[in-house]
Amino acid sequence: MQCENCHKIIPDDSLHCPYCHVYFTKFKMDRNYPNQIILQLGNQIAFDLTKYETEIITIGRRDIKSNPDIDLGPYDESLTVSRLHGQFEWIENQLYYKDNSLNGSALNHKKLAHQQKYLLHHADELNMGNIKTRILFYDQ
Repeated sequence: MQCENCHKIIPDDSLHCPYCHVYFTKFKMDRNYPNQIILQLGNQIAFDLTKYETEIITIGRRDIKSNPDIDLGPYDESLTVSRLHGQFEWIENQLYYKDNSLNGSALNHKKLAHQQKYLLHHADELNMGNIKTRILFYDQ
């Protein structure tokens, strides 16, 4: 079958894409993966932030001028996500988020200051433009 996000060919029985790390169909967690951190969109689509091998993970809307690690473009019908909306950063084994956008981000319904890092916790709600996500930590 073909991944709904990056369009690469993947095995028919896959629950997530090994290339872009998007979960699809019925969302399931691999509870055996230590320190798994999931960015969840709705109940079915999610990105495993622990699968990226860099300290900084960019998030935004992919186009000719930008190529963020996580592309929210397919989920942003109203185009409120900036090309490079924000970034996740690992600092001393803790995950932080920094907003780099024009339309802003909110953490647990509080607007974030531009270019300031915020420590993330389990079940935090992180909104980027009109996209609502939840941060889920497992086996910490």
